[in-house]
Amino acid sequence: MLGVSIRTIWRRVSAGELPKPIQVGGLTKWRRAEIEEWLHG
Repeated sequence: MLGVSIRTIWRRVSAGELPKPIQVGGLTKWRRAEIEEWLHG
């Protein structure tokens, strides 16, 4: 979807460039509204 590696995604999360994910039942997930806002913002 983003065309970058998982390492790059985590670097961007750490840098505050991507929304922080949440943990749900041992899975890492992002809130849809936050991702849509990030994509369109």
